[in-house]
Amino acid sequence: MNRGWLAGVAVLAGLAWLVAGLMSEGASAHKGATGVVKLRMKAMSKLEKRLRPVRDMARGKRPFDAEVLRERALHTIDVAGKIPSLFPKGSNRPPTEAKPEVWKDWPGFLQKADDLEMAARRLLRADDAALPAAYAALEKACRSCHESYRAEKE
Repeated sequence: MNRGWLAGVAVLAGLAWLVAGLMSEGASAHKGATGVVKLRMKAMSKLEKRLRPVRDMARGKRPFDAEVLRERALHTIDVAGKIPSLFPKGSNRPPTEAKPEVWKDWPGFLQKADDLEMAARRLLRADDAALPAAYAALEKACRSCHESYRAEKE
């Protein structure tokens, strides 16, 4: 019985440590963000992190893994489809990094989200040989949107 209690305490301590670590990571990355602004910041940060293995595969720094590529491409397609809902009118309050141009040029912004989805679909179909070009197209879609609609980080 004593071992069971100690094991339970150890599990709870481990969970508390994990939650504290995640909260502090999110707090520093998106300090002061709430609501949909925080949600979209987290979604974009998660997307960038999840695409790192794909980037490394495209650059030859990691062996090609079709399953990782497939899963990450599907995640990117999912996020791209949700982008419009992550930028509702009135969600341009600080600490957002979104420029007012998002809402002033809504059709252009929607096109950039579509461009990201198309690039992610190309990534989904890529094999080892096509991956570098497909990933470059995805990076271009991200960069193009950020250049037009995201404020520089301070």
